[in-house]
Amino acid sequence: MMLFASSVSNRSRRSPRNAFSHSKTTLRGRCRRVELAQKAFDDVLAGIEDIPSAKDLKTSADAAGVSDEAYTALQALCDTLKSRKDGLNGGTLAQLPDISTWVTNAKALADSNSKTAKEYDDDAQKDNRAELNTMRLELEASKWVSQQKTTIEEEIKRLTALNVLQAASKLANTKSLSQKKGEFAETLITDAFVQRFNEELAKMDAAHINVELVKTKVTKGRVLHSLRLKGAKGGALNEILSEGEYRIISLASFLADVTGKAHSAPFVFDDPISSLDQMFEEAVVRRLVSLSKDRQVIVFTHRLSLLGLIQDYGKAAGFEPELICIRKEHWGTGEPGGTPLFAKKPANALNALLGERLPQARKLLEEHGQEVYSPLAKSLCSDFRVLLERMIEFELLADVVQRYRRDVMTKGKIGRLAHIAEADCNYFDDMMSKYSRYEHSQPLEAPVQLPSPDDLKTDLEGLKKWREDFVSRAA
Repeated sequence: MMLFASSVSNRSRRSPRNAFSHSKTTLRGRCRRVELAQKAFDDVLAGIEDIPSAKDLKTSADAAGVSDEAYTALQALCDTLKSRKDGLNGGTLAQLPDISTWVTNAKALADSNSKTAKEYDDDAQKDNRAELNTMRLELEASKWVSQQKTTIEEEIKRLTALNVLQAASKLANTKSLSQKKGEFAETLITDAFVQRFNEELAKMDAAHINVELVKTKVTKGRVLHSLRLKGAKGGALNEILSEGEYRIISLASFLADVTGKAHSAPFVFDDPISSLDQMFEEAVVRRLVSLSKDRQVIVFTHRLSLLGLIQDYGKAAGFEPELICIRKEHWGTGEPGGTPLFAKKPANALNALLGERLPQARKLLEEHGQEVYSPLAKSLCSDFRVLLERMIEFELLADVVQRYRRDVMTKGKIGRLAHIAEADCNYFDDMMSKYSRYEHSQPLEAPVQLPSPDDLKTDLEGLKKWREDFVSRAA
């Protein structure tokens, strides 16, 4: 109390002027302190770091391995700190949340990361680069395989299919098949084939040719055979055998092959007896006629001798071969037509002249005159003369002898020669003389006039009547 009184006493003793001066000084000091405090506050406020944004906070949390739960608490803390920082100027501060749990978790995470970092540092100090490089390559390979999954699956499918095809290809390999077929062929095919070949040679009168059929090799499941001379060390058959012999053994091997098959396929031959001698010709024709009993046999030929042999052996076998003439026309070759006159039976040829050719000639004469008729009449005369010759061979001489035929056929025929009368000889002598005039050149002073259709009809009907009388007489 004494001190207070002393102070009051002192103030009371100051003058008003001194008191104002003292107050002013005091106010200035206080303002100065306020300014310094404000500056210090601003400095402290400026020193507070910026609160990270939500994006930056998320990036840092993900990089540090912070869990979602810890990140949520961290985000809430940052939001509170940002609110408190903004409220520093306003004088109101938000209440701090309880972050003790988060701090504990953050410390544990920091310790774990520190431990991991230390392990990484320790690993970096070790000399295991080769092992790490291997691991890196394996990881890169695993990554590449993962990226190429679709392509790899497709490649696996392709390789699987390829493996199946390769296995099938091995199963289809003809080597083992050829070996096994060769073994079977030796016992089941070759012996039978050789036997048929020898039989064919005998049937065609060629058994004396010293050739044999042997198996050569088996390729791609096919058994191959060849012909060779018996006892010969070498040499090609076509260089040793004659052309006819080589052709007959070729034909025999062909027939031995095809006759061993289960089905009876048709045969087509183009002049099969070309280059053969007479003995082989007849044997081949006899064999072809025999084959025609159980299959169709087609023979192309331009040789009249072969045609005659086929007709003779066919007749002996009890059937008549079907003849088709193929002609060459101005529009092309291979035009089928009627059987030529010389290939027909005399009776059929005579009916064709009377029923077809003569009416055509008569019609041309009546419609177009002598100029158009003459060539056809000349042709009729020539064909009639050929028919007279054929009638002599087949009817008068009973087919005992015939041109282009080697044999003289007497069995069952020669007795008919006894029925030939002198009138028959005179008849053919007169007719041959008459129609020879149209075949040979005549003197200009005495030209030969072609017969009229009526004259031709008379002679043709006369020949027909003679044949009927002679056949009834011989019967």
